[in-house]
Amino acid sequence: RQSMSIVFVFSALKLIPLFLLILMGLAHTRPELLIHVDLPLTGTLGEAILVLLYAFVGFESAVVPAGEARNPRRDIPRAITITVLTITGVYFLIQLISVSVLPELASSKTPLADVALVLMGGAGAAMLTLGAVFSIGGNCSASMLSAPRMTYALAKLGSLPEWFGKVHPRFRTPVNSIVFYAVLGLVLAVSGSFIWLAVVSTLARLLSYILGVAALPVLERRIETTDSQFRLRGGYFVPGLALLLCLWLTSFASMTAWLTTGGFFLLGSLLYLASSKSGKKNKIS
Repeated sequence: RQSMSIVFVFSALKLIPLFLLILMGLAHTRPELLIHVDLPLTGTLGEAILVLLYAFVGFESAVVPAGEARNPRRDIPRAITITVLTITGVYFLIQLISVSVLPELASSKTPLADVALVLMGGAGAAMLTLGAVFSIGGNCSASMLSAPRMTYALAKLGSLPEWFGKVHPRFRTPVNSIVFYAVLGLVLAVSGSFIWLAVVSTLARLLSYILGVAALPVLERRIETTDSQFRLRGGYFVPGLALLLCLWLTSFASMTAWLTTGGFFLLGSLLYLASSKSGKKNKIS
């Protein structure tokens, strides 16, 4: 509950400057930009989407602490759907306003701050800069809430060493998983550029999306349905389309991104094998 409160505060602090930017910039939009546009090359478009997708990924983290929610079966699907649609609309408006106000936006190193400088002056630019800081802080806070609980759950299932499943005696949080994730995140943050890390993160998530979509038919056969269950219309059309889209996007990842992701896959496999052997020994003893 305390962690979610921090995430809510950071979310509000980062959204307020963005909503002000939209409010101040709506009058400056140029709708003709949506019509007279040159389509990029297919290869360039795929690479751009792979990086851009980083702005949308992360919604799946909401299902990780779902076991601690009051009514996850009803609330989680609804929250994810509304969030993705809302953020898509916000991103669209911000992009339209930005290219309308600053036609040379592509050459800017601080695009939103420069747009805010034109619309609201120096105070607006400072506000957007602080909003970026709060956005990064909120992202880190949300990740620290969800990611360690995945390694904790894997440890409880025997897929990772028991060390990851240790719970703090006072706060009842997965302390070792939190420390491991924090150290790993710090090492990655200081070792690579934002674009490289974004591509690697997006690629790893796309692979998890592919596995999740592919598992849907199996889960549908094995899990008993209920009246209150969330049902997506169209059968397997949307999951099938999502699967093809994910496969298409992964084809644009660089060899470096694939090798890095493969390295983490190898590390996870070694940890899984170590935990499996340890579990067998414990059963024998």
